[in-house]
Amino acid sequence: MSKVFALLSTTMIVAGLITVATAADDDKPVAKHSTKEVMKDAHKSGLIKKVVGKTASDEERDQLVELYIAMAQNDAPKGSQKDWKILTSRLVVAAADAADDPENVDALKKVTNCGACHKAHKPA
Repeated sequence: MSKVFALLSTTMIVAGLITVATAADDDKPVAKHSTKEVMKDAHKSGLIKKVVGKTASDEERDQLVELYIAMAQNDAPKGSQKDWKILTSRLVVAAADAADDPENVDALKKVTNCGACHKAHKPA
């Protein structure tokens, strides 16, 4: 029961963050990290591999959640904004679930399909 509550709470937080991000003035930066920074810090650095490999520290798992929240707040570099928000929200929820319990990495493995996201959203 607590897992369901935690997941629903996380989903509501993400939805709120995305709403704030999409409603913000274009002149003001909303996200703490650019998408390029998130890719560098979360993926190229090997952080995601540590999290899904269950070797990440609590701080590293929390860092991944923070990075994915920032990415969800950014606009899609290319493609559908709606699809971008859906994909990045799934990343946030899966990372938060893995941060809550390091054994919960299956969903995170599934949603970190780089090819699917890059094909739709990575600029040439």
